Amino acid sequence: MGSLLNKLSRAISLGLVGIAAVTLVAWVFTIVVFVVSRALFNVEWMFVEEYTGYCMVLLTSFSLSYALRKGAHINVNVVSEIIPKKMQKPLKVFADFVGLVVAIYLTWHGTRWLMHGLEGGGRSWFPSRTLLWPVYALVPIGLSALSLEFLNQLVMSIGRLRQGETPEE
Repeated sequence: MGSLLNKLSRAISLGLVGIAAVTLVAWVFTIVVFVVSRALFNVEWMFVEEYTGYCMVLLTSFSLSYALRKGAHINVNVVSEIIPKKMQKPLKVFADFVGLVVAIYLTWHGTRWLMHGLEGGGRSWFPSRTLLWPVYALVPIGLSALSLEFLNQLVMSIGRLRQGETPEE
């Protein structure tokens, strides 16, 4: 199961971070064109500032699982460095479990937020009056992938604990 879970989590993580990368490139291009057109032609695009916020939501939520997989998140080693080596593996299992619980909790709340947006049909207050539920959907999508990656990390940590490997291996 671990290998299948790892492959599935990896595929989803890479897919979402790929979408985030394309979004980042398009976002930067749009901002550059916006700034140049405003400076040279005095043209203002009303949607750029609004959609910049939506891009930030996508970039953040779609990159979470990839960052966890690659160890690119903030890591505080003060506890793991002072406890004995034999306690580090159980601590990693515990940390992965807590991360999974928190990610599932946040996914649940993100999904409730999405459902509220679907029911209410909320729109942005900007002139574009963008329908907000598609933006709200970005959060539970990213958090679901994060939950899956935490589950993957937990399964791998339990496997390492059973085999006697250190968390860094």
